[in-house]
Amino acid sequence: MFPFDFGFVPSTLGDDGDPLDILVLMDAPAHVGCLIDVRIIGIITAEQTEEWKTETNDRLLGVAVHSYDHQDLTSINAMSKTLLDQLEQLLRFVQQATREEVQSDRHGRAEKSNSVCQKRNPGPQEL
Repeated sequence: MFPFDFGFVPSTLGDDGDPLDILVLMDAPAHVGCLIDVRIIGIITAEQTEEWKTETNDRLLGVAVHSYDHQDLTSINAMSKTLLDQLEQLLRFVQQATREEVQSDRHGRAEKSNSVCQKRNPGPQEL
């Protein structure tokens, strides 16, 4: 079973003009289109280059609020080495598939990611 789910934060816009991306740690995969209550624990910084133009394409990292496997995880820095290795392997795959530069920022704590959400949120939004 794949331990991550990709999604986006509704009513937000990143520097690339798309909603903010989020990678969610969950006990089981979700169906497409589900809204999930998530606790943000960090941010993964990435740069995406298309047609000689480089843009920031950060990905928030969160834990599903109702996750039993990850209920005590409150920071990206508290993740196990095994889980971090899996995450980095996934990001390397994404980098190869999309040709984007991905850099894991293990110091991108929840405070930084919350400020990114507030800065890039055009309206009221609960996270």
